[in-house]
Amino acid sequence: MFIYVDPMKPGDLLFHDLKSVYDKLHGGRSVETLVNFISTGFVRRALGLLPRATGHQGIQKTHNEVLKCDVIAGGTYWQDIVVDETISQREKIDKVAAGYSDCLHKWFKYVLAYPIRERYKDEQPKYHLIFGSRHPDAVDLMNRAMVKARRKFVGARYIDGMLFPNEPDKEVGEPHEVQRLLLETLEQLERTTWKLLRVHATIAAPCMYTDTEWNREIKILIQSGRVESRCSGHRIQDNAEVWTVRA
Repeated sequence: MFIYVDPMKPGDLLFHDLKSVYDKLHGGRSVETLVNFISTGFVRRALGLLPRATGHQGIQKTHNEVLKCDVIAGGTYWQDIVVDETISQREKIDKVAAGYSDCLHKWFKYVLAYPIRERYKDEQPKYHLIFGSRHPDAVDLMNRAMVKARRKFVGARYIDGMLFPNEPDKEVGEPHEVQRLLLETLEQLERTTWKLLRVHATIAAPCMYTDTEWNREIKILIQSGRVESRCSGHRIQDNAEVWTVRA
């Protein structure tokens, strides 16, 4: 079962409504989800209610509007985020989306989240695209489609019709940056398989690099001795063990 949810506003989608579908996983059903989580709209709604729902001891947790936000978000994690005056509104939006993604881990082992902007120059995303699955292959497939869409989006702004491409450096995707992300991911995992290193690196940096690009840099890291493996690194071996180089 594949669920795609695209609400018009935050209040159109209650987390509990999806929970009843996700719970089918416990009965042996196959379920994957793709949610357009209206992260920016949710944070604006939450910030707007603070003057009415905040007392001497902080947010009134039983306030009707606060409870409504709880059932949209799937928990109370958002409360500490929106009242945090040390972070920007954009950071609050990303943190709330991360909190929503964490809630999905109750059902899905692999969760991807990426901010979607209406225009490239927009500072804040229109929403976060959040994908959940229990199968690592789904991460490769979904990310591949997301990368293709993002590059088309960037190309329309900086490449199409231009004499010389002038996209920002962060959109070019330098090999050393891919390798850095892979090494950081492997440091956290310590010992895993080639495939799961690629999948977890993708989750850490979704919508940036395809599985082909991750694989190419894993090969280079193994061949150069910066990543240990029993395979040579001359061809893709998804099940080959890889681990960090210890001094």
